[in-house]
Amino acid sequence: MAKIVGFCTMLPRSVEVAEVDAVFIDPGAWRQGIGRMLLSEAEQSAADAGVRLLAVTSGGYAVRFYQALGFRLSGTEMTDFGPADRLVKGITDMKDDQRGRDGAR
Repeated sequence: MAKIVGFCTMLPRSVEVAEVDAVFIDPGAWRQGIGRMLLSEAEQSAADAGVRLLAVTSGGYAVRFYQALGFRLSGTEMTDFGPADRLVKGITDMKDDQRGRDGAR
């Protein structure tokens, strides 16, 4: 039987900017590539919708996760839980990128 072990949500902030609102993975399923897969799918959907910049506010161990996926620190933001890191990632038209890689084979 299939089991849901995680989810990723994104919110539009403008025509070209989306906010990664949440990436949650059951701790028992960490380190299996599930978060990477979920965020990759979300990025593809955002790129298909014309989004060019992803942003996320994060703290603790999750900052390294986002950095490993290409996000860069852009500042600090105050949240209800205290200060947190602000990260951003530019995304391109992933379909064009894939065609470029496929054509280069």
